[in-house]
Amino acid sequence: PRGQEVTKTVKSLCELCVNLEFFVLKMFSYSPNRLKRSFTMLIFAIDPGREKCGVALYDSENGLNFKKVIDSVELVQLCKEQLITHNNVKVIMGNGTSSLQHQKNINELLLAFEQSLELVDEYKTTELATKLYWQEHNPKWWQRILPTSMLIPPQPVDDYVALILAQRYAGVGAIV
Repeated sequence: PRGQEVTKTVKSLCELCVNLEFFVLKMFSYSPNRLKRSFTMLIFAIDPGREKCGVALYDSENGLNFKKVIDSVELVQLCKEQLITHNNVKVIMGNGTSSLQHQKNINELLLAFEQSLELVDEYKTTELATKLYWQEHNPKWWQRILPTSMLIPPQPVDDYVALILAQRYAGVGAIV
């Protein structure tokens, strides 16, 4: 008799889980990205580099808060400031060439805040950042002859890369 009660309880729990899963999938139109987007996320994105890093603070609901290029030595301090200022910020980093040392430093910091670092694929982000730069800063009249893919921005675009990483992570924006 006791074994039958346990079996019934387990079956009821399984049915409840299936119904809950169906409800969640139906509610969010079977789209994992839509599920991710339905909640506001504050994302501190990092494009790591040897000498300089691009950073962006991105709100998935309201868009970009700020973006800038900083010296690599300033990264941990700026990240710490964002974690203290915003208690719900998620820290992400591109998985590019010089991310290993930065990963170690940021992970040590995040342990104190009981968080973990998430890596985002950096594939083609520099090209996309260059394109985004020229969308925001119109080329001079003589530069308009060339396609923007052939133009070199007069300043680093690491901050634009960080913005693109944040948009990829959030699953929003025109460039995902």
